[in-house]
Amino acid sequence: MYPVAQNTEFGWILSGATRPQDPVQHKITNFHLKLELEDQLKKFFDQEELSKERILTQEEVQCEKIFEETVQRRDDGRFVVALPFKGKPKSLGASKGQAFSRLMKLESRFKANQELQEEYVKILKEYEELEHTSIIGELDKSTESTSYYLPHHAVFKPESTTTKTRVVFDASARTTSGLSLNDLLMTGPTLQQDLMSILLRWRTHRISIMADIAKMYRQVVVRKEDRKYQRFLFREKIRDPILEYEHNMVTFGITAATYLAVKALQYLAKIEKDNYKEAAEVVIRDFYMDDCMSGADTVQQAIRLCKDLKELLAKAQFPLRKFVSNSAEVLESLPEADRELKLPLEINLDSNIKTLGIRYEPTTDVFRFKVNLEKTKMPPTKRSMLSETASLFDPLGWLAPVIVRAKIMFQDLRKEGLDWKQELPQNIASVWTEFRNELHQLENIQINRWNHFGAGVKKIEIHGFSDA
Repeated sequence: MYPVAQNTEFGWILSGATRPQDPVQHKITNFHLKLELEDQLKKFFDQEELSKERILTQEEVQCEKIFEETVQRRDDGRFVVALPFKGKPKSLGASKGQAFSRLMKLESRFKANQELQEEYVKILKEYEELEHTSIIGELDKSTESTSYYLPHHAVFKPESTTTKTRVVFDASARTTSGLSLNDLLMTGPTLQQDLMSILLRWRTHRISIMADIAKMYRQVVVRKEDRKYQRFLFREKIRDPILEYEHNMVTFGITAATYLAVKALQYLAKIEKDNYKEAAEVVIRDFYMDDCMSGADTVQQAIRLCKDLKELLAKAQFPLRKFVSNSAEVLESLPEADRELKLPLEINLDSNIKTLGIRYEPTTDVFRFKVNLEKTKMPPTKRSMLSETASLFDPLGWLAPVIVRAKIMFQDLRKEGLDWKQELPQNIASVWTEFRNELHQLENIQINRWNHFGAGVKKIEIHGFSDA
């Protein structure tokens, strides 16, 4: 029996056997649509909390142990890490056929967009030149192996100041065994503090510093015996033979990638803390993924911190670049190639498109809000309302008096018992439309980054209120 699609209370679900002729029936059941919306709604109502020290799970402890026991250092300073498998790697099943099929779809896309193909080839050629990937040989479709082949596709990000086209590798693609590479890997513990804590601390520095690490994941080497699990197929021209490639570095897309890259970064700070005490502390405390948000009380301290951070990270081939500061003197102390040119700077720090984002303007040292609402003539629905309000990015709660209005509207919708696709009742739709049209006024608000805390402050008071 082939998979069957049904429109249910949960939305469209897909169920049945994935391979009808297989004596071992691999069943799928998928009813994520409504559950994802409910989860999105729950997150919208949840309050952001500061980081709390938590006890690691048994798997996270094991992941840390694997790193400590297997990490090595090359002569150029790069770290070499093992993929943290849950026990010994099991047979993943055949994956080459799926990777080939996805490549064919990608090439169909290339036929309609030559510019995309040129960008894509350029990126993968750069990986090869930097020795981030290696050619294994021509594709042999007649044989399978114990390797895992990563399907890949293109994501176009026009707002990016560096690479607009990105190659995304899919380590969650299931093989003929029903397993994917990510199924067999540990995710690893969260090592960095939450964005709220980092932003709050960033506001205490009179002189601000922002920077990021270029291709952070691809600065960490994967040990040779694990690279066969990071293979992929590609060819520059459709007439060329298809080649098998292998990633030599940590690949964004595998579930352990963030852990391995961040752990290597923090491990560097740990072993170099005697030589770079302040910079090492910043690496541990003030990095959110590959982005640094830190600062100092004086220009001289900030200049020294930038210099030490660059030197420290260069020891493991982590190139720090795209520096931003509210001080012209700090920026002038850096090579022009290391400065961020596109300003103001987005603070979203993720790939999601935000209805409301936060921007930092270093020249005036203020935060501003940017509203990204598309014009629409379609009547609002419960789904469209949630989609736009849940993407109001406000990690420090500055806009709570505004966003609470959207939350109250959702409470009213609960009483109506509407489906996600139904149009909003006229009384709620008119209130929502008015609210939506007024959101652009938030762009007139500006908030000082520096809150005048710092070394010279002798007394701080916290005032709050509560209701019984």
